[in-house]
Amino acid sequence: MKDNFSVDEMQDIIDGGLSMDSQINVLLEVLKNVLDEGAVRARTVKFKLQKYLKSKKINERVYALNMIASDGRGKVQSVPEAEKVQEALEDTYEWVSEELARRYIQKQNYYTLLQNCICKSVETLDTKSIYKAFVKNGLMDRLQWKLTTKKLLELQK
Repeated sequence: MKDNFSVDEMQDIIDGGLSMDSQINVLLEVLKNVLDEGAVRARTVKFKLQKYLKSKKINERVYALNMIASDGRGKVQSVPEAEKVQEALEDTYEWVSEELARRYIQKQNYYTLLQNCICKSVETLDTKSIYKAFVKNGLMDRLQWKLTTKKLLELQK
C-alpha cells in the first residue's frame, strides 16, 4: 500500500491531530482494504454515491463513507448537518470495526476448520460436506479449494 502523505500530514498523524478531511481519506483507504475495492465500488454504484465521494463538502463524504461501510444500514440515512458530522463519522468507525472483527473471526474459523480437515486421513475425508462448509459459506473460492485439497493429498502421502 502506498502512502501519499505530505510531511505536514505525517506530523499531524504523529501529533494525533488529524483534520476531518484527513480522517475521511484514511478511512476510505482502510475501507478499501477491509472490504476490497470491488465491494466499495459496488456499494458506491448501488447507493449512487459517486458525487458524494468526490464532493468537497465533508458532510457529503462522511455520508458516502457511512453508506458504504454500513451497506445502507447505518444511523446516517441522509447527508448530515455540519453539527452531526462527527457523530456520523463515529458511526462509520463502528461499522468498519465490526467488519474487521467479522473478517478476523471468519479467518480464525477457516483456519480451525482447515486444521481439523488436515488431521483426518484422506480415506475418511468427506470432501463434499467439507466443500460445502468452505466454498458455500464463502470461506474460500473454488480455486482455493482445489489448491487446498491438492495440498491435503500431498501431505497425506
